[in-house]
Amino acid sequence: AGPGRCPSGFSCTLPTYQCEKSKEAKIEDLRKCMSSDATKLAKKLSHTYRFWGGTYWDRISDGGYNMYDYGNRLRVRSGNSYSGYLRYNQRCSKGAWSSIAGSDIKYFTCVIKNPVVLFFAGFKSESKSITGFQVKGGLGANGRGGAAGKQIGQWPHGALWGYTKQVYGTRTPSVNHLVLVPSDSWTNVYSSNTDKDDHEVKGDNGVGMLFYVMWGGRNWRR
Repeated sequence: AGPGRCPSGFSCTLPTYQCEKSKEAKIEDLRKCMSSDATKLAKKLSHTYRFWGGTYWDRISDGGYNMYDYGNRLRVRSGNSYSGYLRYNQRCSKGAWSSIAGSDIKYFTCVIKNPVVLFFAGFKSESKSITGFQVKGGLGANGRGGAAGKQIGQWPHGALWGYTKQVYGTRTPSVNHLVLVPSDSWTNVYSSNTDKDDHEVKGDNGVGMLFYVMWGGRNWRR
């Protein structure tokens, strides 16, 4: 780490500005901050698109202005096996979870609509059996524009690392994924074909939680 930065796995604590080993964030702590996260993102992302859908079914059919062609289909991996596509449950409240057959993984999805529209999904496993997460489906970009993704480093408030994908640069709304995982050794794989929503984050080491955020951008913006 350079001057003024803590090494990976450590966070800067206030008011002492000392590096201390990061604690793994709790999924319920992230969940209760979703509304405040939307308020903060509204200030930082001035070109978000107010997509529709994401509160029921297991996909977003269009989202408006051809953002999707049946995309945002979610699966989670336990050990070596992926679940089926997960139905949205709009369980935004603390303590409300849906179970996944064949594993101890539980999940929620939630769309926050004000002041910006954000899609959230959270996963937890007492046995730390979560080894992967997939987003699948089609996009309205239809091969135009560009796709990009990367590992963006550690979340400043705890032991979480971010993995991203973006499809952008067309007249249709951009599609932006952020996956937060308590591991810096997972791989980030995504399709370069902008007709596909495909994005996979996976690792050999199982984890006890995973948090996913999706938002749209307008007017050629990321």
